[in-house]
Parts: sequence; structure tokens; C-alpha cells
Amino acid sequence: MRAISFLLIFSGLIFAFPSVDVRWGDSTSENINILTAGKADWIPRCLNSGMEVRYRFEAQLCRRRSAWFDSCLGKRVETHRLSFDPITGSYRLVSDRLHDAVPPEEKTLKSYQEALQETGAVRSMPLAFLAAGHNKYLSARRAYVNVRVLVDCKGRYNETLAKISRVITLGLLRPNEYDSGWESFMLKAEK
Repeated sequence: MRAISFLLIFSGLIFAFPSVDVRWGDSTSENINILTAGKADWIPRCLNSGMEVRYRFEAQLCRRRSAWFDSCLGKRVETHRLSFDPITGSYRLVSDRLHDAVPPEEKTLKSYQEALQETGAVRSMPLAFLAAGHNKYLSARRAYVNVRVLVDCKGRYNETLAKISRVITLGLLRPNEYDSGWESFMLKAEK
């Protein structure tokens, strides 16, 4: 009986986490799209209570080495913050690609589904942005991109209490926070 209940709880946790899918953004293979899938029932509650849903997309360009650890460049980050305005009934999305010298982009979206799709996707992230001037990584035969998505609910709750509960439970308790884990996307087909 314990094994069955453990299995049910564990399978529920697996399906609650967002999954990551990386695809080519265009036919030139110079951009990638990062898409998330998965249903999180806490997102509408978070938005309706006046808080903000934050997606943090982390990506890094790497190359495999046969005799040593893989070599990776620093993480590049894009953040998406989604909030709900109950007066207008619209959703506000602020997207910012950090360290790109471009100001954050703001969008107003009418429907929840449209807002969730836009928030959970990075469209056309240039590989040159990930390379940050290190072009040898782009031409490497065994180059790949590591991608991770972090999703959480931030707002007017006491973050100190959340940190204390995280420390007390040795990091096991993370309310309304999901981590997809690192996913790899090969830039060139391996032979």
C-alpha cells in the first residue's frame, strides 16, 4: 500500500514539472527556440492573488571533449515575468534577455492561454548571443546547447519565511517553484 501511494505521489510530481523542448528557430540554423510544456495548476492561483509568475530560461553553449570534461561558456539568461491586471482583465508580459544591451520588451495579452504560451517560450535566441564572441564553439564538431527553465511565483509574501522553510527542510520544500533540469540540444548530428 505504501509503495502504491509513493508511486502516485512521485508520478504526480513528475507530470507537474515543466518539460523543455529545444528546436531550430529557422532554416539557417542560427537561432534556437526554447519551449516549455506541462500543466501547473498553481499558475492561475498565483496570478489571481496579485503575484507574478517568473520564468527564467538559462542556456549555455558547450562542446564535448573526449579526454576531459566538457567545455562550456557562461550561462546566458532570459527572464519572462507575467502578471494579471484584474481591472482590464489582461495579462502583462515583460521579457528581458540579460546582457544584450536591449531594454526589456513589454506585451499586453488578452487571454490566459495566449499569455501562458508567450511566457513559456523563447523565440529566436541567436547562437551568436550564446557564443558571446567565442566563435570556435559555434564551429566545433561536437557543440551543443544546455538549457534549463526555472518557474516560480513571486509577489507580496514574505520571502524570508520561504528561505527559512527551505533551510529547515534541507532544500526539499520549494513552494511554487519548478526546475526542469538541464536538457542538451546537439547543434550538429554526431556520426
